[in-house]
Amino acid sequence: MSLTQLIQDLKRKCAEPLPGFEAHLRMAPYRKMPDERVLELQRATYRQAAVTVLLYPEGESCCFSLIQRPDYEGVHGGQISFPGGKLEEQETFLEAALREMEEEIGIERHAVDVIGSLTEVFIPPSKMRVIPYLCYLPKTPVFKVDTTEVVEVFSINVNELLSPYTIKTTRVVVGKGTAHASELEVPYFDLNNKVVWGATAVILSELKELLERD
Repeated sequence: MSLTQLIQDLKRKCAEPLPGFEAHLRMAPYRKMPDERVLELQRATYRQAAVTVLLYPEGESCCFSLIQRPDYEGVHGGQISFPGGKLEEQETFLEAALREMEEEIGIERHAVDVIGSLTEVFIPPSKMRVIPYLCYLPKTPVFKVDTTEVVEVFSINVNELLSPYTIKTTRVVVGKGTAHASELEVPYFDLNNKVVWGATAVILSELKELLERD
């Protein structure tokens, strides 16, 4: 399948019913499906955020970008994630996702084609509700990193995500440096020798299922 066909295929799949929480559950640290009552409470009380899953060509391959956050004392210090962050006043989820992408890795929002949104993700430790957006940049990016927000940006070949050998388990400390820190055994994607777990792995789990669908 050509890259153009792949992007068109993803647009079609994003317009259909998504894999949703069942896909999330495969890589979720807490391995629990929220019921509708819990979901409504989370939607009403959690802070709102959005991220961009940026797809682009590298040679003949399709890749996506991940970033590593600075290491700090807190829930998400040092983690691998997508460009993204909290909504500003009067901002939509999509506007926030594209703005954060532009600010953090230097890809202009007007240069990308929005493929569609994925299923919302709830992050209990930080009380965040996150909407991921799949976007496509039709050329290999030149990243301009905001070093206050990003330590490193790196590319992952989509075929690496699809490999069954990338899914592993490890033990991580959640809430490092806080009064509620605890150690958990979690599933993760081993991508570019990086441990990709938590909300980022949950989002990638849904993307992986979409890519594998007929």
